[in-house]
Formats: sequence, C-alpha cells, structure tokens
Amino acid sequence: MDSLRTQSGQDDQKTCSGEWADWSGNSPDLNPVEHIWSRLQDSVFRAPTPRYRVELVTLMQGEWDSVNQEDTFKLNESLGGV
Repeated sequence: MDSLRTQSGQDDQKTCSGEWADWSGNSPDLNPVEHIWSRLQDSVFRAPTPRYRVELVTLMQGEWDSVNQEDTFKLNESLGGV
C-alpha cells in the first residue's frame, strides 16, 4: 500500500485561506467562449445533416448570426465576469 495522499476540497479551502483563487481563463468551465461553441455545436447537431460543404458553412453561419449579444453578456456575468 502506498502513502500517496489524495487531495480533497478541504485542502483547497485551506490553500485558498477563505479567499477565491484567481482561476485560469483556460478552464473550459470558466471560459465563456467554450460555452458559446457548445451551444453552436448543439444547434448544428440538431439540424438535418448537411450533404455538402456549402450547406455546412451556411448552417454554421446562420447559427453564429443567431448568437444574441445580450445572452453572451449574461453568460459572461454568470461566470463571474471572467
């Protein structure tokens, strides 16, 4: 049996000393761009499968154009303004 100790949430709290750490913007959970790409991907996968490249490009452009700026601001705020 090895003596490797696993890290717990309590260890994180001790490390942070009760203050929020400055988390990396590269974390997929904290990066608003990753959430927007996920929404686009979901929308495209729900649509009928394009048979040609031009159909895929048109579909992607339409979904991209439908991204609401207000929703992106709300998403950014919900993630703490990262």
